[in-house]
Amino acid sequence: MLKIPLKYSRVSSKFDKNRFHPVLHRHKAHLGVDFAAPTGTPIWAAADGTITFIGRNRAAGNMVVLDHGNGMVSVYMHLHRFRRGLDKGDEVRQRQVIGYVGSTGRSTGPHLHFGVKVNGVYVDPMKLEPRRADPVPARERSVYKKISSAFAQALTQLPPPPEKGILLPVKEPVKTAVEILNQKIQKSVRKESKKSKGKSSKRASKKR
Repeated sequence: MLKIPLKYSRVSSKFDKNRFHPVLHRHKAHLGVDFAAPTGTPIWAAADGTITFIGRNRAAGNMVVLDHGNGMVSVYMHLHRFRRGLDKGDEVRQRQVIGYVGSTGRSTGPHLHFGVKVNGVYVDPMKLEPRRADPVPARERSVYKKISSAFAQALTQLPPPPEKGILLPVKEPVKTAVEILNQKIQKSVRKESKKSKGKSSKRASKKR
């Protein structure tokens, strides 16, 4: 996950559970990081995810919430506007533009308030540690091993890098390797599919 999802001018406010609020004039937890930037600066999705909220949310102004799975959620507040065409339920990719910096809601100037929740609890985005993805399910490991083996074999068939100073076209060799990989993957999938159908037929025959 990106710790900084935009090109910013400065950090105008850090994650602080006892910050003195510049508008409310009292101490209030600031559960995110504020990145000051010019209005209209593109904001990126911090990681692949699904939009669970996109719209106006009182003091947060225009807000986007992304669910990244594994208990991780990212929040983007005070946007000037959203990227056209996005809606709740849409999937986005890391670094895809989801909106633009603004000063909507309770804000003293154009900035992005970026928050991150882990298992429902806000954490400091700047102190995020890399998280391991879920392992391949046991029932899919045999297919995964065959596909990864086919991929490794296809890579060995790529041509060696050209000598220094010599430029060679790469489109055709890469295309050939990809075609070989796709053929091997499809073959492996077909084999697994036939095995599954065979087992199902045997079970059906025994029941009869």
